[in-house]
Amino acid sequence: MTALSAPQMSDHQSNALPADYVLGRYTIRSVLGAGGFGITYKATYADTGEAVAIKEYLPSGISSRGSDGTSVHAISAEEKDAFDYGLERFRREAQTLARFHHPAIVSVLGFFEANGTAYTVMGYERG
Repeated sequence: MTALSAPQMSDHQSNALPADYVLGRYTIRSVLGAGGFGITYKATYADTGEAVAIKEYLPSGISSRGSDGTSVHAISAEEKDAFDYGLERFRREAQTLARFHHPAIVSVLGFFEANGTAYTVMGYERG
């Protein structure tokens, strides 16, 4: 993940889920980073209080957050196919990474769909 300059991060933060938002069994705490395909959050798992990282599929240029502040959708009918294709690729990436267990690869703990998009739950690694 590449570090973002302050203006880019604030743009993503304005499009991010809010702190303390409950997403399934997780509570969003803060934005860790963002890029062209989505936003990564620091969150806590409700059952254990363990810190995790959650990656949200929110591709810039073809999707946006709904007026409710949580839902995600393609920005137009023309972009829906690209959004759906990317969503399927995001799912496959999570499934593939979940099979790997190596110290150099962040562990994928789970995957779920909500808010019209998908989320990958990973082990939280400081730094």
